Amino acid sequence: MNNIDKELQVISEKELKILEFVRNNSKEFSIDPIPKMNDTFIEYKNIYESYLKLLTENENSLEALKRLIFIQWYACAEPHYLAGIFGLNKNSELRVLQYLDRVVEYKRFDLELHYMRAWYYKIADYYFIEHLGLDKKTKDFMACDSVNLIKQAKPIHQDFENRGQMGHYWISINLRKLYEK
Repeated sequence: MNNIDKELQVISEKELKILEFVRNNSKEFSIDPIPKMNDTFIEYKNIYESYLKLLTENENSLEALKRLIFIQWYACAEPHYLAGIFGLNKNSELRVLQYLDRVVEYKRFDLELHYMRAWYYKIADYYFIEHLGLDKKTKDFMACDSVNLIKQAKPIHQDFENRGQMGHYWISINLRKLYEK
């Protein structure tokens, strides 16, 4: 395991602790979550910034990019009290999407990133269109048919183990149903 993988694992473990806490307390947090969950939101912002630091220091880390994009999307697609995410730094979000623009422009992405992004865009395109000025190539990249891309990749649950909340999300989806039709 190289240093990047070790750092990803450490960050992932922090994410899973927050996820467990949020799941165990979501009913209590559903009413007026902001003040009750402030410490959780701060912890998650720190996790997000740790992934961003890892991406900045290791520009070839598609894994850090995948997790950052997931966190940004999940923060707007899910209620705060279920995601544990609120108040990400908008400048950081923009930096991540600018990095995604470069990855798309230079074709440095893999099939997994391609279907993930298409899936997120399909569910919450408003986030990407309204908040972030993506270039045309990236918009086209994101607007692809996610189910067909998933059929090509044929991901399995083991592909998502030990990958933080992003991994839990993808495990929760019965991906085989999508590509075995």
